[in-house]
Amino acid sequence: MTGPRDLNAQIESLVNRLRRRQVVGSWRVSVETAVLLRQVVSATRWNQVETLIKVVKEDVGRRLVMAQPRGNIVRRVLRLIRDVYNSEVATFDDLSAEDDDKDSNTDDDEKEEEIKSKSSQKIRTISFYGGSGTGTNNRSSMINLLGDGGTKRTSIDDDRKPPNILLIRQIIEIIMTVGRSRTVEMFLKTAAKKRKFSVLVAETFPTYLGHEMALSLSEAGIDTTVISDSAIFAVMSRVNKVIMGTHAVVHKWWPRLLSTIQNQ
Repeated sequence: MTGPRDLNAQIESLVNRLRRRQVVGSWRVSVETAVLLRQVVSATRWNQVETLIKVVKEDVGRRLVMAQPRGNIVRRVLRLIRDVYNSEVATFDDLSAEDDDKDSNTDDDEKEEEIKSKSSQKIRTISFYGGSGTGTNNRSSMINLLGDGGTKRTSIDDDRKPPNILLIRQIIEIIMTVGRSRTVEMFLKTAAKKRKFSVLVAETFPTYLGHEMALSLSEAGIDTTVISDSAIFAVMSRVNKVIMGTHAVVHKWWPRLLSTIQNQ
């Protein structure tokens, strides 16, 4: 198991690399953040779920978000922790209810003693979460869930290609996108194998990532035109579809987009 010093060194290393932009791209940032938080859950000593949430959210998550403001993975890990905790509490309540039904014919004195015993057992199970007793599997359950979370991106990418190509009709369509998104770029290149369309790419001042996107698409044989940001409204009447990449998807599936897109 990773020791506290090794864990702190790993946290500091990732924070420094995020600040220096040595780790770039949503995919790489997400994977390295998930791996680090998995180490935190595995190596941190905690007896209460509130303690673990505090460590993940404030001690580690806040430092990572301050280094590079992308907190979706941190929120996802917190959600997994709460889900495992709520599942454990619900399971214990169901077992307690079954025991109460079986022992409904016992004397009042015996029933009172049993209720006190069950109450203390429940407090011990919830308070010493992740410790001995019924909580021994909770830590491993969280670690397994965090391990599975890192493989979902590949399956999502594989599942996205064939069906979503149908969104582009057989007629020659004009599609607009803004800046450069690897996900949008991959989708358009895959769709171009079975569909014929033209792409308008807004240049996205001041980064001008739209030029890189247009160059990559044109090299793939896609009819691509770069337009200035101020020309978006002028050409919008000719556009059939707008496809935009997102930095993150937050509460209630609201996307976090480029500031230039939100201002438009």
